[in-house]
Amino acid sequence: MTGTSRTPTDRQSPPRAAVRRRAGGLPSLNHRQQTYLDAIYEIDLQAERDQARRWRQNLRREPADLWRWIPYDQPPFGESTAVQQLLAKSGVLDHGAGATLAALARRGLLRQRRTNPDGPHHNGQMHVRLTSQGRALARHNRPEPPAENSELPPWLRLALVKVAGSNGPLPKTEISRAAAKQLGPGELGFITDANAWAYEATTSGHDYLRQHPVDPDLATSGGSP
Repeated sequence: MTGTSRTPTDRQSPPRAAVRRRAGGLPSLNHRQQTYLDAIYEIDLQAERDQARRWRQNLRREPADLWRWIPYDQPPFGESTAVQQLLAKSGVLDHGAGATLAALARRGLLRQRRTNPDGPHHNGQMHVRLTSQGRALARHNRPEPPAENSELPPWLRLALVKVAGSNGPLPKTEISRAAAKQLGPGELGFITDANAWAYEATTSGHDYLRQHPVDPDLATSGGSP
């Protein structure tokens, strides 16, 4: 592995072996940048699973705009965050972290913000949030095994098309509870709550529709479970 203490690696062309080529216009990253992206994605997945668990247990869930923001650095006198612990295990947690995060942000793979400023000697806690492109690139590097016979029944595909094609969040009354349950975080993960009254499609939901083009007749066929 290349040295992890040299922040210029975020700006130089990495060795060929360290670069994973992408299809579909996704950017290529060096080993260090990819390790950071993978660590953030892992914590993002854990948060998503926790929200799915709350969905199954009929518990109150946080809006995605809250839980998608992941704490990166620890507050004063606090313990290392989950992301930092993963990076430490990979041997890439060092003083060059800020430059690596900035490099990922410049590539449009994540956003950064500081929250809860606490006095003039503390700049607040850094939070990071993957963009749709960042999540897609992270998934590209660790694809899930393809499911056999993964075609959805027409009535369920129609519900997904309604959510994904809506101009903004789709009111929950527009699809059946059965469709919402199967498409939601507790099962397929193709839709999620945009707020208490509406759904929105997840990246996985949009990916499914791109991989399984919808018959134009489906939009007018209706149907129910």
